[in-house]
Amino acid sequence: MNENWSYLGEFSAWTSYFSPYKLWALYIDDIIIFAVFFFFSSVNGNNDNDSKKFPEIKGIDPKLLKVIDGVTYFAFSAADRISLRSILDNVRNFQVRDDDVFVAGFPRSGNHWAFEVVNMILRGKLEFAEVSFHTRILELMDSCPNERLKEVESPRQITSHSKLSVLPKQIVEKKAKVIFLIRNPKDAMLSMFRLYSVFKNERFRYTGTWEEFLELQFQERFMHGGWFDQVLDVERFMKNHPDVPVYVHSFEKMKENPVEATRALCKFLGRPEDLVEDIANVTQFRNMKEKLDAGKLGKVKDQVFQQGSEGILQKGATGGWKNAFTVAQSEAFDRVFQEKMAGSELAKLVLPYMK
Repeated sequence: MNENWSYLGEFSAWTSYFSPYKLWALYIDDIIIFAVFFFFSSVNGNNDNDSKKFPEIKGIDPKLLKVIDGVTYFAFSAADRISLRSILDNVRNFQVRDDDVFVAGFPRSGNHWAFEVVNMILRGKLEFAEVSFHTRILELMDSCPNERLKEVESPRQITSHSKLSVLPKQIVEKKAKVIFLIRNPKDAMLSMFRLYSVFKNERFRYTGTWEEFLELQFQERFMHGGWFDQVLDVERFMKNHPDVPVYVHSFEKMKENPVEATRALCKFLGRPEDLVEDIANVTQFRNMKEKLDAGKLGKVKDQVFQQGSEGILQKGATGGWKNAFTVAQSEAFDRVFQEKMAGSELAKLVLPYMK
């Protein structure tokens, strides 16, 4: 049996409920979604790489990598029917509804947390969403994102890990609301390192050191591109399109004062504020992790991650980077940050938490 299909057998409990065509969208981590999608494709299915030289990402099979416009992706091609480049083009041409809400952010920036909070605000109910954050990520849908989301009740919450500049053009045309998630990059990158290091499938597991991972982040060569580039892209987008409503949602502010952070989201979304305190309480990280790990995010935890790992939802804390960065690493990070983010207004939101 082909090794790809052999690994897919680990998810047999899920395949009995969902057709293979939709299965890819139901796993709980970026790598796994791309991986499952890849199982239905060829390693050499298309040739839309910017360069034949891939970044050296230890442990991860280089055959699975593609570089598009300077951003590293896992290679997949929807059963050889369409290239990754075409999939990203389809994202740009996605048909936006007037009341769509786009929630974008670098991985490990409280993406799942924000998804649940925004869902409760939009629905006016104290219920966690039936679907996962990942089922709404545009760039993880193959050739038909419009078909995949056409039955979703309005207002739709659509998510992404990509830069705003590569999201649908109609966001600008229709002035759709955008929520950009921002988190202290030291904490976000540490969380990312921990997650990518605990997958069972060795073809997708990062095996390099923390020092090597940081260097990849400094060079913005890891999956999903770089934190610095993504944040600067948001600032350019806001400057070039001042009439498009963009709200910057801070992970740290949500931790410090969840009621006020939730209230600010309600105001931005034009929704009633009567459930603000209840939403803030229900979605406290510990409460949310307990509920979701016992439900939609916990069902494949033992199959996807190594035994003893936290899974997709880790600690949801701030300042954890202080226990992982050496003094030299922190100082090096600060130098890179100052160089790349010089003049950035959004950088000021995370600077206090980097000290």
